[in-house]
Amino acid sequence: MRALGSTLVCLACARAPESVRPVASEFTEVGYPPPPAQIETIDERLAGRPECHYLDGHYEWRGRRWQWLSGEWMIPPADCHYAPSVLSWGPPPNARIYYTPPRWYR
Repeated sequence: MRALGSTLVCLACARAPESVRPVASEFTEVGYPPPPAQIETIDERLAGRPECHYLDGHYEWRGRRWQWLSGEWMIPPADCHYAPSVLSWGPPPNARIYYTPPRWYR
């Protein structure tokens, strides 16, 4: 069972790192801000392993609505940093809300 958990943690880290700053194509216009974050209980089984880091859960924009993605333990890709999701507002008078998903970058 432990080997399966370790394998799943490693597979979750397989995403390729991206640039430090998101490019314009990564900003998605959204219709409204997400609800407040959900309260999560962190599974402490991997807490003592220095190579593991817990990434908080967050809302992700899917089509026309927000969907909650639970937090998870991960082994970060080598030489990479994590950038959480970003919600930003455009300038008035036609202010819009933009969302950028979380990503890893070198």
